[in-house]
Amino acid sequence: MSGNLIFIDFEACSLSEDGWPIEIGFAWINDSGKLGSSSKLIKPHPLWPATAWSERSERVHGISRRDLKAAEEAQDVAQWVDDQIDGARILSDAAEHDGRWLCCLMATIGRG
Repeated sequence: MSGNLIFIDFEACSLSEDGWPIEIGFAWINDSGKLGSSSKLIKPHPLWPATAWSERSERVHGISRRDLKAAEEAQDVAQWVDDQIDGARILSDAAEHDGRWLCCLMATIGRG
């Protein structure tokens, strides 16, 4: 990722306080002025409560629990995120939620 401004967006298992991230996406403008983007599905961390899953949220984002079985481990995604956002300014259209889910994800590598 190039540039120092990155837009971040999450999908999550629910909007509840104990909800956790299931997908993270980034978008940025590269050095050539073109839009770049990247995303990853996130396998639920063993400490994240399964009871937080919302069928309503699943209908909204279209990502099922079955989809997450083949996703990358939360810790691996967190390390990838840490590498991607190093030194960047992060923008979000839903900072309260995205910030909470980013902290939840980064806590899996002791950075939350």
